[in-house]
Amino acid sequence: VLADCDSHAALESYMAGHGVAGALVGRCDFGCAVVFALAPGADPSERCGELFADNAPFTACCYSRPCADLAALAQSRAALNEIWRMRFLFGEQTCYSELLLESCSAKSGFDSKEALALCSALRGCQLAQARVLWNRIFQAIRHDRWADFCFAVQYVCKSLISLEAELNGPALDLYPEQVESISSIAELQNTMESAFVQIDQVASNRKEKRLASLAQQVTERIREDYADSSLSAQQLADVMGLNAAYLGRLFRESTGHSISDAINEMRVAQAKLLLAQTELSAENISMQIGCNNAKYFFVLFKKLTGETPRQYRQRVRGEG
Repeated sequence: VLADCDSHAALESYMAGHGVAGALVGRCDFGCAVVFALAPGADPSERCGELFADNAPFTACCYSRPCADLAALAQSRAALNEIWRMRFLFGEQTCYSELLLESCSAKSGFDSKEALALCSALRGCQLAQARVLWNRIFQAIRHDRWADFCFAVQYVCKSLISLEAELNGPALDLYPEQVESISSIAELQNTMESAFVQIDQVASNRKEKRLASLAQQVTERIREDYADSSLSAQQLADVMGLNAAYLGRLFRESTGHSISDAINEMRVAQAKLLLAQTELSAENISMQIGCNNAKYFFVLFKKLTGETPRQYRQRVRGEG
């Protein structure tokens, strides 16, 4: 048995007080190790359940299957050390049996492609999808042996650290070696969630700035070329070397409206200036702002302003 007991003497006294004669008690990495004999045919789990009740001088322990010789004892010691490190994966228990290792996968369930997909989701500001992918990774590795589990978590951590550096964000409070000291699933999940949220914030800010810059470029081109009757979302996309649908989606994401709407709004804004400051007819103004069809110009102007060109001119000039 390996137990998280600080007092060698207390455990030795406890064992003697519970009828275990000749128990050998020594130090181990996280407490004390105990070797004692079972009666022939006794069930280790039942005996440990009897011995290590609520009044035991420790809060948790791992116990081995019966060992027939020193070689088996050494193997069990190694197995119990592994169980102790990964005990949080087995749920809330007091005693952990060596037999738990038999429930672990012989081959790791980790797929590095899932980690790459997770990073891709975060890079694309898809936090919800990143959470789904992490949960998929965790479920695939939670029954791995400890070395495989550690490798998978450390691989994900290193990938996240590299992604944050790529995005020029602040350093993550995340270290691959942290997995060695994890004490609960909740601690692991909270650690990963904090990293996801931080990366998502950096990626979102970066994306927002990129979209704003792109939208500004489109707006400037519209301001320069609104009088060109052939101006369109497709023409702007061709000039900027982008797919029209892609450019339109990014522009809408940044501004809340389409490129076509932006062109129309710019043309109507220029028409309002000309109506207020010149004597040009509505038909001439229509041509100057890139609307070759005067009838369409009248419809568009009324749609965006609620007035006809004539009504607008009279109102802004104070004419009856």
